[in-house]
Amino acid sequence: MKVLVLFDLAQRSDPEEKFTPESLREQNKPTEACVMDCLQRLGHQVETLAERVASLCLADPRSVSVIVGVEKLDVYSEAESVGVSVMRRRGG
Repeated sequence: MKVLVLFDLAQRSDPEEKFTPESLREQNKPTEACVMDCLQRLGHQVETLAERVASLCLADPRSVSVIVGVEKLDVYSEAESVGVSVMRRRGG
Protein backbone atom coordinates (compact mmCIF):
# COMPACT_ATOMS: atom_id res chain seq x y z
CA MET A 1 0.00 0.00 0.00
CA LYS A 2 1.36 3.40 -0.99
CA VAL A 3 1.05 6.33 1.39
CA LEU A 4 1.76 9.96 0.51
CA VAL A 5 4.25 11.49 2.95
CA LEU A 6 5.06 15.19 3.38
CA PHE A 7 8.33 16.36 4.94
CA ASP A 8 9.01 19.78 6.41
CA LEU A 9 12.58 20.47 7.47
CA ALA A 10 14.07 23.59 9.06
CA GLN A 11 17.74 23.46 9.97
CA ARG A 12 19.67 26.21 11.76
CA SER A 13 23.40 26.36 11.17
CA ASP A 14 26.30 27.91 13.03
CA PRO A 15 26.61 31.52 11.75
CA GLU A 16 30.40 31.18 11.81
CA GLU A 17 30.35 28.40 9.22
CA LYS A 18 30.88 29.36 5.61
CA PHE A 19 28.66 27.70 3.01
CA THR A 20 29.20 27.41 -0.71
CA PRO A 21 26.70 26.14 -3.28
CA GLU A 22 28.86 23.03 -3.65
CA SER A 23 28.90 22.30 0.09
CA LEU A 24 25.12 22.65 0.27
CA ARG A 25 24.64 20.21 -2.62
CA GLU A 26 26.99 17.71 -0.98
CA GLN A 27 25.23 18.10 2.36
CA ASN A 28 21.82 17.35 0.82
CA LYS A 29 22.86 14.14 -0.93
CA PRO A 30 23.17 12.00 2.22
CA THR A 31 19.99 13.53 3.66
CA GLU A 32 17.93 12.60 0.61
CA ALA A 33 19.38 9.10 0.53
CA CYS A 34 18.77 8.63 4.26
CA VAL A 35 15.17 9.77 4.01
CA MET A 36 14.46 7.34 1.18
CA ASP A 37 16.21 4.51 3.04
CA CYS A 38 14.30 5.28 6.24
CA LEU A 39 11.01 5.37 4.36
CA GLN A 40 11.63 1.96 2.84
CA ARG A 41 12.72 0.37 6.12
CA LEU A 42 10.36 2.06 8.57
CA GLY A 43 7.20 2.10 6.54
CA HIS A 44 4.59 4.16 8.34
CA GLN A 45 6.40 4.95 11.60
CA VAL A 46 6.53 8.74 11.16
CA GLU A 47 7.79 9.38 14.69
CA THR A 48 10.87 7.21 14.20
CA LEU A 49 11.45 8.62 10.74
CA ALA A 50 11.35 12.21 12.03
CA GLU A 51 13.79 11.34 14.84
CA ARG A 52 16.24 9.70 12.44
CA VAL A 53 16.17 12.58 9.97
CA ALA A 54 16.77 15.00 12.86
CA SER A 55 19.73 12.91 14.04
CA LEU A 56 21.18 12.86 10.54
CA CYS A 57 20.90 16.63 10.25
CA LEU A 58 22.58 17.18 13.61
CA ALA A 59 25.42 14.85 12.59
CA ASP A 60 26.56 17.67 10.30
CA PRO A 61 28.93 19.78 12.46
CA ARG A 62 27.49 22.98 10.97
CA SER A 63 24.01 22.25 12.34
CA VAL A 64 22.87 23.82 15.59
CA SER A 65 19.19 22.80 15.63
CA VAL A 66 16.58 21.16 13.44
CA ILE A 67 12.80 20.88 13.23
CA VAL A 68 11.49 17.91 11.25
CA GLY A 69 7.83 17.44 10.38
CA VAL A 70 6.50 14.25 8.81
CA GLU A 71 2.85 13.88 7.77
CA LYS A 72 0.92 11.03 6.19
CA LEU A 73 -1.48 12.70 3.80
CA ASP A 74 -3.99 10.05 2.77
CA VAL A 75 -4.47 7.79 5.75
CA TYR A 76 -7.87 8.79 7.15
CA SER A 77 -10.84 10.18 5.25
CA GLU A 78 -11.81 12.23 8.31
CA ALA A 79 -8.56 14.24 8.34
CA GLU A 80 -6.30 15.95 5.81
CA SER A 81 -3.24 14.40 7.42
CA VAL A 82 -1.74 12.91 10.55
CA GLY A 83 1.83 13.49 11.58
CA VAL A 84 4.46 14.59 14.00
CA SER A 85 7.04 17.38 14.39
CA VAL A 86 10.22 17.08 16.44
CA MET A 87 12.72 19.76 17.41
CA ARG A 88 16.25 18.81 18.40
CA ARG A 89 19.29 20.89 19.38
CA ARG A 90 22.93 19.97 19.44
CA GLY A 91 24.01 19.01 22.93
CA GLY A 92 20.55 18.95 24.44
